[in-house]
Amino acid sequence: MQLKHYQSNLLEDFANYLDACRTLGDPGAAFEAETRKHFGVGIPYRPLPNRESNSAASETPFVCLRVPTGGGKTFIAGHAIERVCRHYLPSDYSLTLWLVPTEPIREQTLAVLKDPASPIRRSIRDSLGEFTVMEVSEAVRIQPATLDSSHVIVVSTMAAFKRDDTGSLNVYKENGDLMAHFSGIPDAAAKGQHSFVDMLRLRRPFVVVDEAHNQGTPLALDTISHFRPCAVLELTATPDRATNPSNVLQSISASVLQAEDMLKLPLEVAVQEDWQVVLREALAQRNALEHDAQSEAKLTGEDIRPTLLIQADKSYSNRETMTPERVKQELVSNFGVSEAEIAIVTGKTDELGKRRIGDFDFPRIIITVDKLREGWDCPTAYVLMTFRDSASSTAIEQLVGRILRMPHVKRKQTERLNRAYAYACSNQFSAVLGSLRDGLVQNGFERMEAKDLIRPAYQIELGSPKEPEETPFELSQENGRMILPNLTALSSTEQKRVELTPETGRMVVRGPITAQFRKKLIAAMPSKQSQDNLANQIDTLAPLALPAFKKTPSDAGEAWSLPTLIYHQGDFSGKLEPDSLLQGDWEISTFDPILTEAEFPTKTEDLQRARLSITQEETVTASEYERMEAQLSALLTEKGWDILALTSWIDRNTTFSYVTQDQKRAWLLRVLQELTEHRGLSIEELAFRKFRLRKAIEEKLKAGLEKVRQQVFEEWAALPGMITVEQNDDPAFAFRQGRYAFDYAYSGYFKFQKHFFRQIGNLKSSGEEFECAQWIDNHPKVKWWIRNVERKAGAFWLPTSRNKFYPDFLVQLHDGRIMVVEYKGAHLASNIDQQEKAKVGELWAERSSGKCLFAMPTRGFLPTI
Repeated sequence: MQLKHYQSNLLEDFANYLDACRTLGDPGAAFEAETRKHFGVGIPYRPLPNRESNSAASETPFVCLRVPTGGGKTFIAGHAIERVCRHYLPSDYSLTLWLVPTEPIREQTLAVLKDPASPIRRSIRDSLGEFTVMEVSEAVRIQPATLDSSHVIVVSTMAAFKRDDTGSLNVYKENGDLMAHFSGIPDAAAKGQHSFVDMLRLRRPFVVVDEAHNQGTPLALDTISHFRPCAVLELTATPDRATNPSNVLQSISASVLQAEDMLKLPLEVAVQEDWQVVLREALAQRNALEHDAQSEAKLTGEDIRPTLLIQADKSYSNRETMTPERVKQELVSNFGVSEAEIAIVTGKTDELGKRRIGDFDFPRIIITVDKLREGWDCPTAYVLMTFRDSASSTAIEQLVGRILRMPHVKRKQTERLNRAYAYACSNQFSAVLGSLRDGLVQNGFERMEAKDLIRPAYQIELGSPKEPEETPFELSQENGRMILPNLTALSSTEQKRVELTPETGRMVVRGPITAQFRKKLIAAMPSKQSQDNLANQIDTLAPLALPAFKKTPSDAGEAWSLPTLIYHQGDFSGKLEPDSLLQGDWEISTFDPILTEAEFPTKTEDLQRARLSITQEETVTASEYERMEAQLSALLTEKGWDILALTSWIDRNTTFSYVTQDQKRAWLLRVLQELTEHRGLSIEELAFRKFRLRKAIEEKLKAGLEKVRQQVFEEWAALPGMITVEQNDDPAFAFRQGRYAFDYAYSGYFKFQKHFFRQIGNLKSSGEEFECAQWIDNHPKVKWWIRNVERKAGAFWLPTSRNKFYPDFLVQLHDGRIMVVEYKGAHLASNIDQQEKAKVGELWAERSSGKCLFAMPTRGFLPTI
C-alpha cells in the first residue's frame, strides 16, 4: 500500500515543520514560516497551553493536519511516526501515544495496526521498521528494554487519561511493574509517583490525536500537556476553530481526494415528495450501478457490489412512520427484494453482524435511522435514500460520508461508478441541498467547495433565491501575517453562521447579513485595515446574485494534456524527471565532504549546555529540543563509539539510493574525518549529536545532487536530439472532469469566462497573479486556461535540479498552440531558482517546434501571443 501523492506531501510538510522547530527553537515561529511558504501568508500560532506539570509546553510542536473523511487519517498518522523519528526525536526508537475519541474507533485502530496482513501495517513497517502495538492494559507493564530496542505505539481513548480528578485513574497511580524505568534517576520530581504517566513524561512520547475535534477541550489539552510530549499531531476532518483553535499546518480539499481517486464525487441529488417514487428510483439506481459494476469487472477485473443505504424514520407513538422494520417489509412485499439482501443496523438491531464487504452474503441494502456504528466503513455504498424530514439539520448529514469513499481507491472506467447518489423524500429541494452541504462540511469539506460537489439529478435552476445564502470573504493580511477575527462577542447562534479556514485565508458567512450583523462582523476584526477590508467586501460581494450555470470544457467532457520533455539515451526514452538528470557520469566522491560551522554548529559551550542531566535541565537556559536531547540521552546507556561505529550508524539511518553502499560509506567516513581532524571534534561529541549530524549530512548530499542535476541538464540541453518535446498519452496526467486538485477555490467578484474547470484553484481575488489571470481570460486568442496548482496529482510540471517546477497558468490558444505562464513579481525575477525555471521553460518551448510558448512575465511586462 503506497502513500498517495497528497499524503506524501502532507508528511513532507510535517517533516519540514519539525526541521524548522529544531532549527529555530520556536514552534510558533516555525509554524508561521511554514504556513507562509504554503499559503503565502503566516498564520498565527496557538501553543499547547502551559500547565504546572509542563512549563515547556509552549515550546512543544503542536499542529494539525486537516484531512476530510476518506482521506486515510490512520495511514497518515502511522507514517508521521517515522517523520518524527527522523526529523525531531533525538532517539533511535519512539514511543507513540495514539489517542482516539471512542472505544469502537480504538478497537478498529488496534485491529488495523496489529494485523500482520493489514496493508496499512505493512506500509508503516516498511517505512518505520518493526514496531509493537499495545493497549494501555498491556503498556502499564512495559519494560525499559522494549522501549530501548523498538518502536512502540500505545492506542487508547482520551477517557483513559482525562478526568478532573486523576487520582481514580490507574494510569496516574504508582505502578510497581514500571519501577525499572526510574532506576538511576535521582530527581524525585522526575520520578513522580512511578506511574504510567510519569514513565510517559520521562520518554517524551509523540502524541497523535485522532479526530481531534472531538477531544479539543481545555481538559484534553491539559491532559496532553501533562505527558510532556516531544510533539503533538492532530488529525481531523473538522478542526476546532473556536474553543481551542487548531494550528492547521496543511489542509486537504475534496478536489485533491477526488483527483487521487479517494472519493466518489460529485454527489447527485434527486428530491420527490412521494416516498414510493423516491424508493423506486433509489432501487433502480442501485440496480443500474450493479450492471455498470458487472461491465467494469469485465474491463478491469475489479469486483464491486453497489450498496443502497436507507435512512428510515424514528418510531413515534402518536403517528405512523417509515421505521426500519416497515421499510424492510415494503421492500420485500412490494418491491420484490429478497429478505437475504437486506440488513437493519440500528442501536438496537444489528443484522449485519460480522459480515464484511466481499463476503458472498453481504447485503445489497442496509437500513438505519441516525448513525451507523462508529468505525464502520463501506466504500461500496453508492446510494443514500432518506425518509427523514430533510429540513432537520441532522436528517442526512451524519450519513453522507458513508457513501463517499471510492471502492479500492481506484477511478472506474464507467463514469457513473465514480459518483455518489442521494435521494430524499421532501418538497423542499433547497432544504435538502442545505442538509447535504452541511453533511459534506461535517466530513471536512470547505463550505464553498461543498456547494459545487452537489449536483441535481434533473435540470434545476440552482440560482434560485431559495438556495441558502453563503458569502465567502478573504481574510486580511498585514505584514505577512493572516489577521483573524475575534468572534467571542457574537452569540453562539451567530458564531455557528461563521466558518473560518485560516489556511485558505477565507471566512464564509451563512445566511443574510443584516446591518446589525454586519456591524458585529466588522467589529470582530482586530485592526482598522482589516475592518475596512471586510466592510468593502460585504458591501461588494453580499448583494451579488449567483451566476447562471454555464458548461465549462471539462463539463462538456473535454480532456487536455500538455506535451512534456522526453530524454533519449541510445534505445531508451523516458519522461524527463529530476532523477533522470542523475543518469550522467558522476561520483559521490566529488561531493563536498566538509561540514562548516554554519552547516553543523557545534560550539563547545552549546555542547556543554546540551549535556545536561535531568536534575539540571530545568535550571539552565536551553531550548526545549536541547532539554529533550539531554533527557533522553540520560535514559539510554550506549556503548562506546569509534569512527567506524558512527559511520555505520549514519549509513544505516541515511537513505541515499543513488550509489553503492561501499561508495556511500567511504564518503561518510571522509565527512567524519574532516570533522575530527580539521575541526577538532571528538567522536564522543559527534555521537552525542548524531541526530543533528545526520540531518546536516542529508542536506549536504541533497546539495551535491542538485549540483549534479544542474551539470547534466546543461550537458543534455546542449546536445540536439537528446531532449525532445512529445505529447504525453498517460491518462493520469490529463486534465478532465474530476481530475483537478486544489487547496481552495477562487471566490472573487470578477467572473472568469474561459477557465477549463468550473472552479479555479488557489487564486486570490486580488494581487498580481489575479491580474495576470484576468489578462489571460480576456485575451481574444485564448480558448481556455487552467490555474496550475503545484504539488498536486495530475498537475503539469517541468524538472529542475531541486525538484519539480509547476508553472502558474496553462493556456490553450485557438490556433492550437499551448502557452505556459509562470508569473513572478519583479523582486523575484533575478532569483537563481527563477533563472533555472526560465531555462527549463525556454527549453520546453524551443524543442516543441513552435507548438509551445513559455513566458515568465512581471507586472507591466505581459507576454505577446
